[in-house]
Amino acid sequence: MINYFTVVILLLLFLFVQYNILYYLNFKIFFLKQKLINRWSNDDCYLVGGIIFISAIVFLQYLNYYFIKFNFFSNLDVFILILFYCFGFYDDKYNITGKFKLLIYFLIIVFLTYIYLFENLNINYLYILFLAIILFIIFVSLSIIDNIDGLLTSNFIIIILFFSILFFVSENYNHLFFLLCILIISSFFLFINLLKLNNYLGDSGSNVLACVLIIIFLKLNSLNIISNTLNFKNIIFLVGIFSYPLFDIIYVFCYRILNGISPLQGGADHSSHILTIFFKSKYKMLLVISILNLLILIISYFVFLNLLNIFYYLAILSSVYFFLFMFILKNK
Repeated sequence: MINYFTVVILLLLFLFVQYNILYYLNFKIFFLKQKLINRWSNDDCYLVGGIIFISAIVFLQYLNYYFIKFNFFSNLDVFILILFYCFGFYDDKYNITGKFKLLIYFLIIVFLTYIYLFENLNINYLYILFLAIILFIIFVSLSIIDNIDGLLTSNFIIIILFFSILFFVSENYNHLFFLLCILIISSFFLFINLLKLNNYLGDSGSNVLACVLIIIFLKLNSLNIISNTLNFKNIIFLVGIFSYPLFDIIYVFCYRILNGISPLQGGADHSSHILTIFFKSKYKMLLVISILNLLILIISYFVFLNLLNIFYYLAILSSVYFFLFMFILKNK
């Protein structure tokens, strides 16, 4: 058996050695090196996010299985994460048809939701399907905010911090430690994403991050830390946790439909692009959106503790995003 401090040191060493091996090989391994054609540049880009996250999670699973036994991700969870990574990796390289890709992702999320919740006899199939649909929309919304360096990763870190607090107050300390390891991995990638030029998540990386958040939410649900009852309060609470990605996907979807553009194609019409142009800096945009996410999740914590009425919570969410929507329309 090894202690938690040793796990952290081993994880940091693994991340450092892994990245330097990839760098030494000039990122040609696994076809990670591509051209920035879709980013309006002829520079090389390195889609290292997916391989960094998935390999570090597999490494943690190895340590868990043989040494520390904190049992957070099941082998099925890791398999699902690898599956999402592989689909994203193939999509990065060959561009999977949008509708086919979304159908596969939806079916996997329905299966995952069923696996986590079917043992609870109080939950019916309608609830599982309804929750799976919401989680699928959240998954897609998280994936598409990977359009500016650091945006998805910073949002991911803030939500992981929120989930960590929920595990802490429920005294699930082994689960809390695992989330701290996930924070180390995501912080490491955020560093190389922002400070080392042209290191990106790609679809493989954004798929893995979105799936990690979905699995953690389902685990909170199955442990009844977050109530798994189908009611108005729980739906609004879930929407609040992932409110910025959901706002962005709704905004982009409506904008493109109204302008006769396919919602499935890429483009520089996200709310983050408009904010970046307004602030003339992606770092200022990241700071503003991160503060917004952090404040909303602090308010969400009061809802979790039943210290804030759900209708006040809904009013706050509606007001914040109505203001953001009007701001974006004014500066578009």
